[in-house]
Amino acid sequence: MTAPGFEVVSPVTRRGRSLLSLLLATTLIAPALLLSPPATVAATNDTIRSFTLSGTPFAADFAPLPQRVTIELDLARKARVWISIRRPDGTLVKRLATGVNLASGRHSWSWSGLNKRGRTAADGQYVARLVTENGRGRAREDRPLRKGLPPIYPSNPGAIVIGVDPGHGGRYPGAVRDGFLEKDFNLAIALQLQQMLERAGVQVVMSRTTDRALDEPRTDHNGDGLFNRYDDDLLRTDNKNLARADAAVHVHNDANPDPAVSGTSVYINANHTWTPQAAELAARILQSKVAALEAYRSPAFTPRDTGVRTGWYYYLGPYDPPFLARPSLVTSVLSESLFVSNAADLEALKRADVRQSIAAGIYVGLAAWLNERDWGAGYATTAPPTESATAGSAITYHLRLTNRGNRQSEGWNLKLGAVPAVPVYDGSGAVGQPIGEIEVPDGLDPGESIVLDVPATAPAAGEWLIKADVVAGGTRFSELGIAALQLPLTTTASQVAR
Repeated sequence: MTAPGFEVVSPVTRRGRSLLSLLLATTLIAPALLLSPPATVAATNDTIRSFTLSGTPFAADFAPLPQRVTIELDLARKARVWISIRRPDGTLVKRLATGVNLASGRHSWSWSGLNKRGRTAADGQYVARLVTENGRGRAREDRPLRKGLPPIYPSNPGAIVIGVDPGHGGRYPGAVRDGFLEKDFNLAIALQLQQMLERAGVQVVMSRTTDRALDEPRTDHNGDGLFNRYDDDLLRTDNKNLARADAAVHVHNDANPDPAVSGTSVYINANHTWTPQAAELAARILQSKVAALEAYRSPAFTPRDTGVRTGWYYYLGPYDPPFLARPSLVTSVLSESLFVSNAADLEALKRADVRQSIAAGIYVGLAAWLNERDWGAGYATTAPPTESATAGSAITYHLRLTNRGNRQSEGWNLKLGAVPAVPVYDGSGAVGQPIGEIEVPDGLDPGESIVLDVPATAPAAGEWLIKADVVAGGTRFSELGIAALQLPLTTTASQVAR
């Protein structure tokens, strides 16, 4: 992403830094253990020019992802070679080469996902391990590998909504180098991510699926009297907010005036009530993206983890009227995978398998976060909601509440509040005037839904938005990046009998 004066990056706050350190310490790929032959092995030597994987991830359940992994080795000089597939704890899964004598040059093997007994290995994390031996001694290198993709929210994947925003598009190219445009890489990765999520049964809301700007034709969507990219960015925010997504990922790639700068990061905004949730999601996505890119490490390409970072972006920003009256209401992160401005990163981005692996890394991070978060909720109406009423009259809202978290409901209350109507939806975070509530039965399991008839009293004459929000233990779910349902209501003064 490039936009002079648009991105302001600041260090992670002290509170956020401790949280992120804890999260990032929990890696997806465990440290490699000792390998047969059982001899002391140097970390590496100049016998190995490169050792890379391609075609990851793979699984029949996620076709058309590749069905096998290709392991490519380039030797600087002849050597005996051992190659094996192992679990992260070092347990042997499959030997591909055992002490074979190879000349200098390029060699390749493939793994179709079978173990040493010829049976299909379980989906999950693996390590491709290389050991070489010659007169210069022994060297070993490991490359992380994922077979297949984990399920997302197995309790009820169809209840989950993910917002995916391929950054830039149309007249907004993003970073440019040697004729290659960031917007194209962003879209390619996002479409792969969409496919993976939908194959997992998850609902996906895309901001764009083609090379286009969202604000086409140019329109002053945010009401600041100007026609610029902030209008385009606001539509990206509206896309995820109106869908009340469980999470949103803005898919970008980076740039820097210094072409030597490279690396992989994920950005969050530090000024939301749901910043801790975004920090957890960002940490999950970052560690899985870095693990995915590690498979392509070579003398020409070195993956770099540049961390979870805080910054200001319009589609991540908090409420700041009138400039930003419709901020992000759902847990959102900005994924910056590689630098278009860096020659090695750009070469990696040109590869379809690398882009696919980046998408898989984002997917795995989303899955880890969604499969672990405590609270989540989805709201829907089961009957046309009341649109007009007399002030002070009794009205009833018929709502379906779905538990999208991983804990049973306990002590939940569904509360209704009325806030003055504004265009599209209210982004202030205001609770509003209480007009009704109902207790949610305890024991609503993850993935389950319940229909609730919520009694309410129509507020004073005016134009309103009625917010439905779960409160548990004094915490409003909307404060956790779980967007409240908002329904319009017009009330009129009661007629005095003559």
